[in-house]
This record gives sequence, C-alpha cells and structure tokens, in this order.
Amino acid sequence: IPGKVHGTADAVILDFASDTIEVVDLKTGSGVYVESKMNTQLICYGIGALIKYWRLHDWKRVTMTISQAAAGNPDDSWTQSVQEMDRWAEHISDTIRDIESGTHQFSPSKKACKWCPVKVVCPEIEKMATHAARADFKSVMESEGESGQIDWNKKLESLPILEAYIKAVRASAKSILEQGKPVE
Repeated sequence: IPGKVHGTADAVILDFASDTIEVVDLKTGSGVYVESKMNTQLICYGIGALIKYWRLHDWKRVTMTISQAAAGNPDDSWTQSVQEMDRWAEHISDTIRDIESGTHQFSPSKKACKWCPVKVVCPEIEKMATHAARADFKSVMESEGESGQIDWNKKLESLPILEAYIKAVRASAKSILEQGKPVE
C-alpha cells in the first residue's frame, strides 16, 4: 500500500518452485507469543512483497511467518492465496480511507492497544476511561441495592487497556518535562 503503510520484513523468500512468497517477521523481545493468522503487520508485509515482486513470477500464495524462537515460542505461519491477499489490500485501503476521513470507529482492546504508539491521544480510550470513572463514582454514590449488580467482568476486561493508557500518559508527560517544557 505505497505511501500509506510501510515497514520492513526481516526476510522475504521467493520460492519459484511452489509459486510462494514467504515473508518472515522476527520477534526477539517481550516473550509474548504472537500469532501469524490475521496479523495485520504480516499481511501488510505480504502485500508489500507482492507489490514489489509481482513481475518476477506468477505467484499463487503468500506465507506469512512469525519467527519467535528467541522469545521461547515456536514459529507460526499462515498462508493466503494471492486473491485473498488482494482482498486484504482492499480492506486495508478502505480502513485507511476511513481513518483519513474521520469515519473509522476505533475499538480499544488489550491486543490492539498494547503496541499502539498513539494510545496517549486516543479519543476512544479517553471515552473508555471517562466512562469507567463515571461508573465507579456512580456506584460509590448509590447503594448496591439501588444500582443493581456490578459487571465485574466488564470492569476487569477494561483494566489492561486503561493501565496501558495511564502508563503512556505518564511516559509522555515525563518526556515533555525532561525536555524542560511545561506540561499543560
């Protein structure tokens, strides 16, 4: 997706005998298992490899592999046909258009927010934090009999997202202060 999405696969293997392009992403950090299936980063690498190498051969499929042995996890691969990759490219292009036009609805989740570089300014996480604070304040102000049952599962599910948001806000404020600028 030229001009919109960029990155570098750790390896691109052109297997002419099997009509397959394989892209490999090496994970060496955090020890968190990363699955290749439906992995947007790998899909983008696969689309990029098809764009770059489509003239060399009549490719039939793209295999996307996460190599994470250094993190103590097995490698994980997922294969899609070129036609499926074309559909992914269209879906990602549509999502980018929606984001740029302001019509995309973001969905904070533990998985989506974990590595997100802009969570500190995410309006959806801010809405979630405000909602959680209002709900907690309301439950303190009302007796449990009047307010009904507390949805502990929902509260617990939102904690990792809110904790990541708080950590990102603290880190951003610290960075601003370390530069000698006021936090306003």
